[in-house]
Amino acid sequence: MMSSADIVKEYYNQNPQIEWNRLEGGKPEFEITMRHLKENLKPNSKILDVGGGPGRYAFSLTELGHKVTLFDLSEGNIEFAKNKSQELGINLDNYICGNATQLSNYISDKYDAVLCLGPLYHLNEEKDRIAVINNCLEALKTNGIIAFGFISAYAKYTAVLKFLMQHMNDESKADFMRNKYFEVVPHLLEYAQNQSPVFERTDDGFTESNFTSPHQLTNYLESFGIETIVLTSPECLLTHYDELRYLPKDIYDSLLNVTYYYAKNPALHGSSEHFLYLGRKK
Repeated sequence: MMSSADIVKEYYNQNPQIEWNRLEGGKPEFEITMRHLKENLKPNSKILDVGGGPGRYAFSLTELGHKVTLFDLSEGNIEFAKNKSQELGINLDNYICGNATQLSNYISDKYDAVLCLGPLYHLNEEKDRIAVINNCLEALKTNGIIAFGFISAYAKYTAVLKFLMQHMNDESKADFMRNKYFEVVPHLLEYAQNQSPVFERTDDGFTESNFTSPHQLTNYLESFGIETIVLTSPECLLTHYDELRYLPKDIYDSLLNVTYYYAKNPALHGSSEHFLYLGRKK
């Protein structure tokens, strides 16, 4: 039986292009996350991007003048990033393949900022999440910026709604739609009824994942000695409306600006697929 780490590694080894496309420039999650990073990072920061996948954030931050080390579990993601570096003409500071639960085995430097936007929702054991958080803080300078990403406990439900909307008028997909829905709905009911934080792997190919409620995130992360800067929901009410980025630029930029402020409102955090936490190491 494959370990959870091997399952995650296999998924990303097979799909680096999918993850690269998921964070395509212009999508709300990427744009609003980048806005928060731009507002909080010092110029020319030395950044460690833990679980940075194929490097979408790493390359964008490097373009802004930062020195970024990309660290990821997947050899496929690291190789993709090296090839993308040549394609884009953007050189990252370093590329390291390894497990974030053992980060200290690979990293000895101290960084001005550490991003950990993916690993925590792939770790179903609390001890592993604690290890990664502590490892990231160990690699961070005092007063440095830390960024954590989480998947919302409600993300699977909103994804199912989007799937139904996409296929409801296509008679050729009727059986496919019905089968996929009834495959997923037991997981949705289990979560809703029991507040179980873990969704098991399903045939949609994504890994078993730990999904998070926003209500206790701030207190939880502050218990590690972090001073909170912001907890926000990057997509907020634009979740599953990625196509809006094809609107005229002035309209879409205005929508992103409005969403940036709405996304900070705790009452709306559950509307987003993801949460972004930014803090400062005391």
